[in-house]
Amino acid sequence: MTSRLAHCEAGQTPKAAEGEVGVYRFLIVVERADGNFSAYSPDLPGCVATGKTRDQVTRNMHKAIEMHVRGLVEDKLPVPKPHAFAEYVAVLT
Repeated sequence: MTSRLAHCEAGQTPKAAEGEVGVYRFLIVVERADGNFSAYSPDLPGCVATGKTRDQVTRNMHKAIEMHVRGLVEDKLPVPKPHAFAEYVAVLT
């Protein structure tokens, strides 16, 4: 089965494969923790992941979001609309 969620670069939206209902796109925040990395999505409370590397936590978070969204769909619950976005701010000192 093809994944509904795809890792997206900024500004890109993947197209749904034939026969799929839609594609969901959520911001994830990755943070360095004690000896590993953790991630969460502000739009999906409670959906978190960890990993030894940034790459691993990103893959794990992708799987966690996919499982979370599929669970909501299977339980006939609404999938939250993404509202979060990220910006970087440069400060000169």
